[in-house]
Amino acid sequence: MRNKKIFIVGLILIFSIVFIARSCGRPEETHYAFTRARKGTVVELISAVGNVLPTASVEVFSSIKGRVTAVYVANGDDVDTGDNLFKTYNPVSGVEDIVTSPAHGTAANLSIGKGSRVETPPSVAGTANIAPALLIADVSILTVKLAINEVDVNKIRKGEKATVAFDAVNDKTFAGEVDRVDSVGTNTQGVITYNVYINLSDPPDELKPAMTANVDIEVAKRADVLTLPNASLKPYKGGKAVLVLNKRTGKTRYLPVDIGIAGSLRTEITGGLKEGREVVTGALSPGRRGLLQMGRGGG
Repeated sequence: MRNKKIFIVGLILIFSIVFIARSCGRPEETHYAFTRARKGTVVELISAVGNVLPTASVEVFSSIKGRVTAVYVANGDDVDTGDNLFKTYNPVSGVEDIVTSPAHGTAANLSIGKGSRVETPPSVAGTANIAPALLIADVSILTVKLAINEVDVNKIRKGEKATVAFDAVNDKTFAGEVDRVDSVGTNTQGVITYNVYINLSDPPDELKPAMTANVDIEVAKRADVLTLPNASLKPYKGGKAVLVLNKRTGKTRYLPVDIGIAGSLRTEITGGLKEGREVVTGALSPGRRGLLQMGRGGG
C-alpha cells in the first residue's frame, strides 16, 4: 500500500514537471487590440493663436510741446469726431491748444494725465519713439489676427467657419468667420507667415483689443465617409498603411490605404479598405499591463 502511494505521488510529480517544462518552452502568445473602419464625419481644422484687434485705431498726439493742463476723457469713453480730448500749454511760447478727436470711436491706452509732458508727433518733429497720448479705436467689430504658416495658408478661404476661444473668457467658445487672407507673406528670421483675419459674430462684452485668442478654422469637411482613428495609420513606403492580422498564422501585415482629409481624431479613408474591416491598433503580451502600439507587421 505504501509503495502504491509513493508510485502515484511520483507520477504526479513527473506530469507536473513535464507540464511546466512545456509551458516554459512555449513562446508568449500576443493578444491584439482592434478597431473597425466605420462611416462618419471628418473635419479638417487649422489651429492657430492670435490676438484681438479693433477694426481701426488712430493715434492721437499733441500739436505743441508743453504740459497737459486738462484731460477730458478716460479709457473706454465713447467719443465723436471733434470732441475735446485734452488741453496742453507751452509756457515758453504762451500757446495753448485743445486736442480734439480725429474720429468716432472709443478712447483707449490713455498715457497722459494732468501735468504730463507731451511732445509733437514724429511726423512733425522728426523724432522717433514718441508714444501717442491715447488711441481712438473702433471696437464696434473686433477682429482676430493670426499668423499662418506657408504650408497651411493655401487651405484657408474667405468665409470659412472658425471657432474662437479666449484665455480671458473661461469655458466658452465663439463663432467666427474668415474675413480676409494676406497674399504677401512676412519673413521673420526665415519663417514665412501670412496674416489671416477672423471676424467675430458675437464677441463677449469683456473682450478687449490685444487679448489672446485660440482659433480653429474649418477648412474641409466630409460627411458619411469611411474613417479610422489617426493612431491606427502607419507610415509605409511613402504613403500610409494599416496593420491587419492573419488569424491563421497569427501574424500581422501592412495593408496600404489611400487617405483623404485628416481630422483631430479620425482620418478619411478613400481606398484600400472596406467598411467593417478590422485593423490592429496595439498589442498586449501576457505579463504586460498595457497596450503596445504596433510599430511593424509580420509576414
